[in-house]
Amino acid sequence: WISNHDRNRLYAYDLASGERAEHRDIVLDARNSDAHGLWSDDEAVWVVDGESAALFAYDLSSGDLLAEYRLHFANDAPRGAWSDGVTVWVSDDGAKHLFAYRLPAPQKPGPTRLERVEGEDFGELSLPQASNNSPRGIWSDGGVMYVADGSDGRVYSYNMPDATDARLASLTLGGIDFGEFSPTRTEYAAVAPTGVTETTIDPHAEQPGTGVEIAPADADARASGHQVAIADGVEVTVTVTSTDGSRKGVYRVRIAPGPAPPCLRGAVDVGFSLLTYAGGSVEELVSCAEGRHVRALYATQGGAFVSYILGAPDFVNRAFRELYADGVPTNTPLVAKSDGPASP
Repeated sequence: WISNHDRNRLYAYDLASGERAEHRDIVLDARNSDAHGLWSDDEAVWVVDGESAALFAYDLSSGDLLAEYRLHFANDAPRGAWSDGVTVWVSDDGAKHLFAYRLPAPQKPGPTRLERVEGEDFGELSLPQASNNSPRGIWSDGGVMYVADGSDGRVYSYNMPDATDARLASLTLGGIDFGEFSPTRTEYAAVAPTGVTETTIDPHAEQPGTGVEIAPADADARASGHQVAIADGVEVTVTVTSTDGSRKGVYRVRIAPGPAPPCLRGAVDVGFSLLTYAGGSVEELVSCAEGRHVRALYATQGGAFVSYILGAPDFVNRAFRELYADGVPTNTPLVAKSDGPASP
């Protein structure tokens, strides 16, 4: 969505193609006729109005006006807006200042005044070392606030307070590849590799003293690190709490179960091959062997071979069934006979 300060709407564009998506346009209230900066939390879109010095909230799905909030009297030339979900900052072209307000729930009828959080203002934008004399659009990654300037074509950067930083600097899951980690990206997905049933979660916060909690709980308190079982799939959640307790960052990695390990491990070639069995009943072994184009299996007992011929009458395979009446143990070595085709 893109605002236009002399139009009464937010123009919608498809994010993938860049083409217009007029059906998603949001028609603005008549009092919001000088629209400038905007920000959204995926539920509401907040739009700054430069003429009325107000912040308007609209339902993102329906476009309905939800609330109108008056800005501080000194914030009478607002241009840009950004929020971390707790505080909303509004840039001011005249005051050369970023004003901080507590982000409200957009449910109050009628215009009300936003609650100031002066301690989180950015008030030195126009100092000689910055010269950010015309602050417009703003955005932050949680560690740095970026402010575009309307007069010199530059983007200025300012450090956010360490005490409000609720970001992870890094996150790794032992044996699991979920792509490149970024402190600004909070949702990830991965598929567990074959045979990986547990992972060790290793998060590192951006700031020392930050609270970090991991869910699910540690599956093995005796082992080093935080262990999570992933055999059946799991969602790993890492919650970061800023040192001042005002912010929480939540990172999620959804891990889908990987493919089942092969029941017969090893390559099946034309002729004879040495394999090992993952373990299970004789019936499960036979079903697996059929899928690998195996015609006969041979185990050893007391130095002699005991055979199982697939498709043969029961009496032919009686000795094999009696040998493994309680199931075939895990990693049992077997010789397989195959006429092909070969399988990896």
